Amino acid sequence: MARRPASRLSIVLNPLLATRRPAGQAMSTTLCWWWVLWCLAMAGVVAAGSGRLNPRSPSSSPSNEEQPRPKLLVILVQGVRADYIDHAVHQGFARLAQAGIRAEYVLPVFPSSPYPNAYSIATGLYPESHGIVADAMYDTDKRDLFLGVQMAGSSVPWSHWWEAAEPIWLLAERRRLRSAVYWWPGCEVALNETRPAICMPQRPVPGWRSLDHDFRNKLDEVLEVFDTDELSLAMLQYGAVAYFGRHRGPESKERHKALAEFDHHLNYLIDQLEALNLTQKVTLMVVSDHGIANTGPESTTDIMLDKYSPYIKYMLNFGSHSMVLPRKDMFRPLHRALIDARVEGLQVYTKDEIPARYHIKHSPRVLPLFLMTTPKYFILPLSDSTKTKVNHKKRFFGYHGYDPELPEMRTIFYAQGPGIKRDYVIKPLVNVDHYNFMCHALGLDPKPNNGSWARMDEGLVESEVDFPRYGSSKYSNAASTPTLGRHQSLLWPAIVSHLTLAMAAVSAQLCARHAL
Repeated sequence: MARRPASRLSIVLNPLLATRRPAGQAMSTTLCWWWVLWCLAMAGVVAAGSGRLNPRSPSSSPSNEEQPRPKLLVILVQGVRADYIDHAVHQGFARLAQAGIRAEYVLPVFPSSPYPNAYSIATGLYPESHGIVADAMYDTDKRDLFLGVQMAGSSVPWSHWWEAAEPIWLLAERRRLRSAVYWWPGCEVALNETRPAICMPQRPVPGWRSLDHDFRNKLDEVLEVFDTDELSLAMLQYGAVAYFGRHRGPESKERHKALAEFDHHLNYLIDQLEALNLTQKVTLMVVSDHGIANTGPESTTDIMLDKYSPYIKYMLNFGSHSMVLPRKDMFRPLHRALIDARVEGLQVYTKDEIPARYHIKHSPRVLPLFLMTTPKYFILPLSDSTKTKVNHKKRFFGYHGYDPELPEMRTIFYAQGPGIKRDYVIKPLVNVDHYNFMCHALGLDPKPNNGSWARMDEGLVESEVDFPRYGSSKYSNAASTPTLGRHQSLLWPAIVSHLTLAMAAVSAQLCARHAL
């Protein structure tokens, strides 16, 4: 009769089974089986206890398929300075603050401009890591220009600009959580053949006469789909506040009107969440990308650099900062000329000299010379538009992109929803912190990022909500407080339970062998 091949488990256990005791010392078979039952009972007690102790544990919850999926609605209101919000005037913001949390203020990443900050919020990374280091960029390897939403000849939708990082909407899609993204930079780009379920690409505010009508319609659509549990993540961008802050000034009546209009949308949204009984099912998060400084002619000195144009191939971005690509063999002459000129208000850096705290110097998309100034000054684009790729000569009465630590660049964070404290103010944030919060709200494990969970954690009620988890629990981030801290209490009970089960298995083999 052919002999059955030994299983892997029996190969491991056979040396133990071979060391049988003399008959006089043999364990009672009955006692042996009682020992096995005790091990199994203890394993069950430990496993059950670990589920009760941590209500966030997936083992204490129904499966992902049986439980309503988490829902997150993120609204980015461009260009909202921290001191814009007056709760006595802005009823929507006041209601949101009372029902949830808000930050004292938020620091943008550098440069404090729309594209770098929108992608930092979506990825949790500094610009040198996610690759979008400015609103206008030049790729010296591909000889390719990234010029923002309003510029012709730009390759903004090309994936190579965005592929250094995965935004949260793609992380959600890979975990089978449907996402809808409206007017947020980068949503139209497919990375690793993945796109959000719905994307409406960013569009310029000028000429968009139906902006408020379209925004309200999309809010209604999102709430309708949230109510049917067919959508988990919605992200919308609202651009009117920033547009009027730049073109009319941060204290202009047009800017005030734009913020008041958004506050009406926010008030309406909160009403609808309550009417649909979604306030404890949907996490609502309202943020901004950056503040804005007054750059009107009465308070700002213009910096004109046309005299250096013969040295320059490209001079991209203007106002607060500019990146310069010198013509061939012109780096040293241009650098020396700018240093010797001692232009009032102008700081001149080589790429290696850019302060490390700006987190951009290690990106290959930062050009050899970097120019900066303060809100008292404004760097004008060159008159030769082929070198600046700017096709307008309008005066800006407000601008962004300055040092993020300046009070004028500070911005906002508000949130309400399940597991979030009420009427609570958290300490100042950096906008890379938002990513961990969004992942938490969706039950997703974050990818490595530059955000700090410690700065956000104080706004949560620890055991009030039990989200299912989607995806791997592996997460490490040397640059911030790891999010695994919320789940460490599950580790030791799981180990003890598995060891006890292993003891039961070994004992059962011994009992069976003894009974032969």
